[in-house]
Amino acid sequence: MDIPSTLSAEALFLSRDKFRCYQTISKIKGVQLPKTILINNAFQIDQLLKAFKFPLVIKLPDATQGSGTLLAYNSKAAEEIIESLFMRSSEPIMIQEYLQTGPPHKAPPSADIRVFSIGNEIIGSMKRTALTGEWRTNFALGANCEAYTLSTEDEELVHQIVERIKIEVAGIDLFPTPNGMYVLEVNACPGWKAFEIANPNINVAEKIVDYLMTKIRR
Repeated sequence: MDIPSTLSAEALFLSRDKFRCYQTISKIKGVQLPKTILINNAFQIDQLLKAFKFPLVIKLPDATQGSGTLLAYNSKAAEEIIESLFMRSSEPIMIQEYLQTGPPHKAPPSADIRVFSIGNEIIGSMKRTALTGEWRTNFALGANCEAYTLSTEDEELVHQIVERIKIEVAGIDLFPTPNGMYVLEVNACPGWKAFEIANPNINVAEKIVDYLMTKIRR
């Protein structure tokens, strides 16, 4: 059926599977991604954990809004979390490098950048800063949001990600570090309540409708 849409099935499935999405994005020259492995069981997990520094992130590939994303500060805690998750489900688990915005023990509160893209046009960005005592930057968990201006280099990175994933409406999460910008994830169905609070002059729904109407008229 030839029905215009702002989201293809391929882009949806790819963005929902964070590990497959990483594999696709990794083909972009110079892109930085957190070190990540995908495991299907807890066999020899103690050996796999040696590839990471603590703390590290443990998450489900389809985790959203901070749910299903955990932080382990040592090997014992990581093994317990992983074993517990596998007892509840047979779904694979991602083990991931924990990124910081500054040097250990001196880093400011965790903060990332959410970029909103429609039809490969960046309509705006916001900086999300986690609450004190919280490392996740999700608005649903109380993060503070404010407008943010991307550099030309970061804008080019976002355009390349959108083209690689072939996604039309996306929320792309970037993480600034002393070593440059990292890509955290691509969201195919991003909420925009927080985005409009940070950017009150941008009407996201209106821009999505305008983009869809342009597609229909082609």
